[in-house]
Amino acid sequence: MSNESRILLEGEEQILAMLLEQMHAVRRYYHLYTPGLPPALFEHPDYLSAIRARVAEQPRIRLHFILPGAKVWRRQCPQFLQLSERLRSAMHLRVMPTEEPRERELFQRLFAVGDRSSVLELADLHRLLGGYQHRHQARARQLLSFFNEIWEKSGPDPELRRLMI
Repeated sequence: MSNESRILLEGEEQILAMLLEQMHAVRRYYHLYTPGLPPALFEHPDYLSAIRARVAEQPRIRLHFILPGAKVWRRQCPQFLQLSERLRSAMHLRVMPTEEPRERELFQRLFAVGDRSSVLELADLHRLLGGYQHRHQARARQLLSFFNEIWEKSGPDPELRRLMI
């Protein structure tokens, strides 16, 4: 499949729109890595509803998230936390191990890969700048390789285990 042109994204509104488009299109697999959880995105009712809807419509869907430790975000994103608890069989959260070196550029990016094809990347999480491509399988493979490497080294967040999540 050919790569489609990249849609440049700037600001919460554009990024949220693309996160929603990507989530609505996912049929089987969704992988999201982020060094931070901007509440404007992860607590947005439309994003939470999109996750709920995908799981309801696609019971075999698997959503994998590598996130910072819950101690950092759980107070700012309580609805995301509650949703992850309710959708435990489909929504899997892990935290990156603290001993993992963070020299590589990808450690500082938020990225989401849908069905091993669509790619949303934020190069600047603080200013919310990035891009989206509906089909970019080569970049999706690169990002998933990184994601899977980190996923294997990561585990459940002890903060969430303590909360019985």
